Amino acid sequence: MRRVEVIIERMAERLDRELPRAEAADLWTATYVLVGLRYDRPFARALLRGVREIMKESTTYQEIVEEGIETGRVEAKQDVLILIGSKRFGHAPDDRSLAAIRATKDLERLEELLLRALDAEAWSDLFADK
Repeated sequence: MRRVEVIIERMAERLDRELPRAEAADLWTATYVLVGLRYDRPFARALLRGVREIMKESTTYQEIVEEGIETGRVEAKQDVLILIGSKRFGHAPDDRSLAAIRATKDLERLEELLLRALDAEAWSDLFADK
C-alpha cells in the first residue's frame, strides 16, 4: 500500500470520529482537489472512492461545479454562434472574429451576438457598433 493510501485511511478515520459531516465534506473536497494536482484521475478516483457523495455537501465543491456549468454554457453559446455564423455567412469565422467570440464570456452578450447573426451579412457585422 502506498503511503498516500495509508494517509487517506487515517484521515477518513479521524474525520469520521472528530468532525461534523459538513466540515468533513469541505476537507474531502480540498483533499480531492489537491490529490488531483499530484496524481492522475483514475488513481485519485480510486483513492477517494466513496468520498464524492460526501463532497457534494461541500460549498466549495458546489462552487466548483457551478463554475464548470457556467463555463460550459459560455462555450456552448460560443460554439452555436460559430455554427450559425458559418452557415449564415458561408464560411468559418476569420481569426479576428474567432478570437472575439472566444474572448466573449458574458452570456447576455453572446445571446445578443446570436440574435445579430440572424440579420448580419458578415462576421464583421457582429462586432460593429450600432
